[in-house]
Amino acid sequence: MSAKNSPDPRNTFGLAGYPSSGAYSHLPIRTTITGEAMVPHSNATKIFLRNLPGHCYTLPNVPLNFTLVEIIVLLPNWFKNKNIALRFMSNHLTANVHFAIFKEHRECHFKDDYEREKAKKTITDEYRKAMRSHPQNRDWTKAKHSEPLGWDPKLIAMDGFVPDDARLPQYHRLPSVPLRDLMISVKKLPEGTNAGDLTRCVQFALTRPDDFVFPDDLPRILDHVGRTEVTTAHTDRAIVRAYTNHMRKQTDAKRPQRYWDEAERATRKAHETMRGGVSKPQPQPQKVRAQSQQIAANTASQYSTPPPQVMETPPSMPMEYQPQPAAVDFSDAELEAMLRSYVQEGVEMRTPPASPPPAYHPRHLLRECIEGHVAFDDGPLARAARFAQRDQFYRQLS
Repeated sequence: MSAKNSPDPRNTFGLAGYPSSGAYSHLPIRTTITGEAMVPHSNATKIFLRNLPGHCYTLPNVPLNFTLVEIIVLLPNWFKNKNIALRFMSNHLTANVHFAIFKEHRECHFKDDYEREKAKKTITDEYRKAMRSHPQNRDWTKAKHSEPLGWDPKLIAMDGFVPDDARLPQYHRLPSVPLRDLMISVKKLPEGTNAGDLTRCVQFALTRPDDFVFPDDLPRILDHVGRTEVTTAHTDRAIVRAYTNHMRKQTDAKRPQRYWDEAERATRKAHETMRGGVSKPQPQPQKVRAQSQQIAANTASQYSTPPPQVMETPPSMPMEYQPQPAAVDFSDAELEAMLRSYVQEGVEMRTPPASPPPAYHPRHLLRECIEGHVAFDDGPLARAARFAQRDQFYRQLS
């Protein structure tokens, strides 16, 4: 198609040679090598931030302090300017925090996680593009970034700011926009120390019937309502730190049980299984001793090692087995007295004369004494040995 038969750009884009909306409405429409207007890509408006205004205006040369949050929220395409990108990068802003601020304050309609991640990548790409536009930063990366010499992170002044595109010879200044139009698609204004002079002006304009415009009326409004008293909390690094901490807490709250908590729970469960079985409920503490004593009385032969010599009742002396009471308790003093008298003085046990009492070393284990395995022996050593055997059995159960 020749230039003569090509459609008039004014019919499609409004003012001749300029798009009527979008972030690049202040710049002429790109043309092909034949000089014809280049038809915009059909998906151009779906690119993150591409469909929002560029607000490419030079600010008045009066004291103005804009916080990081209100620039991202109310002037969402301004971070693409190299001086604002330099300010944000030097004050530790990341694409994740940038996106979190944007999403908190503006309406977002992402279909899925893929679109959200794509928006974050767009932010990262735009920062890279802006930072590499500095002649000395052609190979800039976020990891290698260092702030300029003499950098003051406390400054948030925007006096007389000139957007990059406004310096281009083909720049066309658009008419100033009503301040209330900065609220289009904004669901929440910046609050507290996230708000600065720009938020003050927008809030004032929203309460008045007159049309105050951006950026022309900023000085007049601030002279009336007063300017923001800037504190450390208003500065970029403080805001980035606050958002980073908030995002970390949100992530920790959503995170499932940590590995060491799971490991501790599994270890505790294994210990409980070894003590009481997988499906058996653990008995109450006051019942453990009585149950264990009953088990010891009924199954002592199954849990003890047979002694090398077991006394037998002589054939001429038939005797019926009489089990000893299971719940026999001795105090420490009683046991010590019985053992002392036996070990030191060699007290005779009341056993059949066929088997003389053995002599034990003073450090011999009481539960290993043979007398403890003789059911009909009611002597003090036998009773003490049986008590020691039961005590060892309780320890194994617990």
